[in-house]
Parts: sequence; structure tokens; C-alpha cells
Amino acid sequence: MFKKTRVLQWISTALLVALIPVIGYLVVSNIEATRNQEDRGAQDDAEANMIAYLHQQYDAQYPARGYQWTIGRRDGSTRLVCYCNKKGYGWWYSVQITSDGQYTAQKVADTSSSGGP
Repeated sequence: MFKKTRVLQWISTALLVALIPVIGYLVVSNIEATRNQEDRGAQDDAEANMIAYLHQQYDAQYPARGYQWTIGRRDGSTRLVCYCNKKGYGWWYSVQITSDGQYTAQKVADTSSSGGP
């Protein structure tokens, strides 16, 4: 009886030691995910308005099937936005968001002929 109890204690201790890093990782990743989600929430309205602006301004110029607006990079008030297909070929714009909520877009690259739709 004494040996059996000692073995069970050892197993439970080993499981506890093994699970502590896993639990710590899950807690930290959950905190980071929540923080990132809050940051995205703050950007979502401005970026959604920016994408709507780009749809309105440029979709008629480049009618293409399977293309969508995606934000490639964020740098302060500047966004690198692409009207691209799944492979990343399309039209790239540098979009500035001004403090009064206006947008200015400048085409910086055209990779649409490189890969086609």
C-alpha cells in the first residue's frame, strides 16, 4: 500500500510540473490575443472607412474577379493597401489617413501584369 501511494504521488507531481509551463503559455497568449484584438478594434472603424473609400474610388478602374482590398502594412497614419488576387498580384497604394478622417491614396506599384488574375 505504501509503494502504490508513493507512485501515485510521483505521477501527480510530474504532471503538475509539466503543466505549469503550458498553463503559463496559455495565459500569456490569451493576454496578447486580447491586447491585439483591442488594437484592431480601435483601427477597424478607420480602416473599414478607408477600404470603403478605396472601393468607391478605384473598383471601377480595375474590374477584376477574385481581387480584394487588403492592408499589407501599417506605419503610423500610412497604410500600404493592395487591390490584389490571392497570389498578391494587383495594384498597390500608399494611403494616408489625415487627422480629420480624410484619405489620400497614391499608386505605388502595379504588379497585376506579373501574375494575372
